Amino acid sequence: MIRALAATRLAAAAPLIFALGACAAGNRSGTPLAAAELSSLIAGNTLHIIETPVTGAGFAPAPCGPAPRVCPPGRVSTIFLAPDGGGWTDDQTHRGIAPWTGTMAQIVVWRVVPPSTICLTSAPLIGDMPSFSPPRHECIAVAKPASSPAPLLASVSRGGERWTGVLAVNAGNAFPPSLTNQYIDMVKVLYGQQMPHWPAG
Repeated sequence: MIRALAATRLAAAAPLIFALGACAAGNRSGTPLAAAELSSLIAGNTLHIIETPVTGAGFAPAPCGPAPRVCPPGRVSTIFLAPDGGGWTDDQTHRGIAPWTGTMAQIVVWRVVPPSTICLTSAPLIGDMPSFSPPRHECIAVAKPASSPAPLLASVSRGGERWTGVLAVNAGNAFPPSLTNQYIDMVKVLYGQQMPHWPAG
């Protein structure tokens, strides 16, 4: 039943605020957003970050293949940032797969670090529970492309891992209550019917 959730397509999600193009344009640098602008854009909404290969340093996604453009497969990170500082995060290895309990985690806290970086702390994956596993920390630097209407650019850092992608923002929460309640019930089973406290720092 859990894996059946993975077959649900993201096409059912709310309309895009920032539409994600088929691919990132090549060799374009970016400039940071203002912290207030970034906070207003993301709070209460869902981020989709699709990995793209990079060329050079900084925000410079490599071009996709020749027309018709086809992006190589890469990871997809789906992140809901609740206005109260919590939320949900999910990592998939293929596009078009909805979040599911095996790949998602609860966000303990998130914040915007000026000028244009989102930092968050999330619980370990259910597969890493209940053995001791520290919370996960990641930061996402967001930039506007040099040319419009190309999508926003994102550089993700998690532990020693770093990857770059294009960013779209969807209105609302891509994690339905049925899914988050199932996640909470599964975690409670592992921790004596209580939700563990994950340190935010």
